[in-house]
Amino acid sequence: MICVPVGAVEEVARQVLPFMKPGSILTDVASVRGQLGPTLAAILPENVAYVPGHPMAGTEHSGPDAGFSTLFEDRWAL
Repeated sequence: MICVPVGAVEEVARQVLPFMKPGSILTDVASVRGQLGPTLAAILPENVAYVPGHPMAGTEHSGPDAGFSTLFEDRWAL
């Protein structure tokens, strides 16, 4: 699971994909698809699946300063 700002997801994926075992599933908590989904799908090895994630967590605030250590505890993900 990749949990970094949206702009860093592709870079982190490129770093971890070579170490993922066949049958692994890569997911993220980016909540946005736009170009990210097709970009990641294009760099996936044949034997690694990608399931985009959308956590149902957060507050009315946004940005890195709005995060906190228990943000995703007991939350749903779609």
